[in-house]
Amino acid sequence: MRKLTFDTDEYYHIYNRGVDHRDIFLADTDKQRFYESLYLFNDKKHERRRGGFDIDRAMLLSGAEVFSYDRDLLMSLVGFKLMTNHYHLLVRQEQDDGISEFMHRLGTGYTNFINVKEKRSGSLFEGPFKAVHITSDAQLEHVIRYMHLNEVDRHGIPWREGRVEDWREVLTILDADNYSSHGVYCGRGQELPVVNLELAHGLFPDPEEYLEFLRSWSQSDMVHIPEDLIVCRS
Repeated sequence: MRKLTFDTDEYYHIYNRGVDHRDIFLADTDKQRFYESLYLFNDKKHERRRGGFDIDRAMLLSGAEVFSYDRDLLMSLVGFKLMTNHYHLLVRQEQDDGISEFMHRLGTGYTNFINVKEKRSGSLFEGPFKAVHITSDAQLEHVIRYMHLNEVDRHGIPWREGRVEDWREVLTILDADNYSSHGVYCGRGQELPVVNLELAHGLFPDPEEYLEFLRSWSQSDMVHIPEDLIVCRS
């Protein structure tokens, strides 16, 4: 299989799902583990020790506000969304091979965590992660909107076809989603410094601008979803 290559300072939409479409997040604690790994593994100096060393992990997480100023970032996370059987990440590479190194750490670390927890073995994901190069600001904004709206699938609202009758209901659903960057774009804080706020606010400086962009999905000519996104539909 052809090895993926990434250019530094360029943006990519990255996604993957469980092997045989199986769930990769079996509980919110699994999503929390993945979320924490988005922070921990995004540091070239971070060494993942065999066995996990929960004490060391807890110390690094509790001191995130302090340690975040002394990190050598592999990539910048612009947005994310965790679904039951797949995930979406929107990232910018910060150094050569940064995305590849980060995704190797993330995939290996999370697979090992689930395999130990569930007493299973073998692959968790259906294959290597997929990546789409983002080549315009419009595409960048659209991926953010698409990722966050994925949560609405679980509530039977046909947003993908542009049919949303009650946007207040949609926003209530998104506001309750703890494993998405939606809250960051609404101007709320984040548990860990996972999303790059400078990049996020550069896209949507005003939360109301972001919310209006969400609501404009129904009128958007991008309701016809790009094929690279459809593959991750639940």
